[in-house]
Amino acid sequence: MIRLNHLSTYARDPERAAAHLAALVGGSTRPFGSLAGGWICFLNAPSIDAEFIEFYPRAATLVNVGGHPKFADLADGARGSGTHVNLSVPRPRAELEAICAARGLKCATGRANLLDVWLEEDLLVELVPY
Repeated sequence: MIRLNHLSTYARDPERAAAHLAALVGGSTRPFGSLAGGWICFLNAPSIDAEFIEFYPRAATLVNVGGHPKFADLADGARGSGTHVNLSVPRPRAELEAICAARGLKCATGRANLLDVWLEEDLLVELVPY
């Protein structure tokens, strides 16, 4: 069995994006200690050993320094979104839609039982209620 431990993506407002996702999945957030301005959304347990998503400011990027990842400044900032995640969430669709409405998030029905949720204008998560 393969387990996704964490995913990293850009956000215009990492703290707000992490908070939106935490509200949707019943998770929690904290600042990302390795990168100023970065935030983490823990999907289950609030532990670095559990599943989480890191939200990076658009002015930072990962670079290879001697085989090790290091953060570097990105002069013009990242644009668009090349990353999204599909999460199964133990909440009914109506509850997810209500959370989106309360937080001012755009959402739409995707394929099958999928709910496309935009945490920011260009930051998508796909939620599958169960």
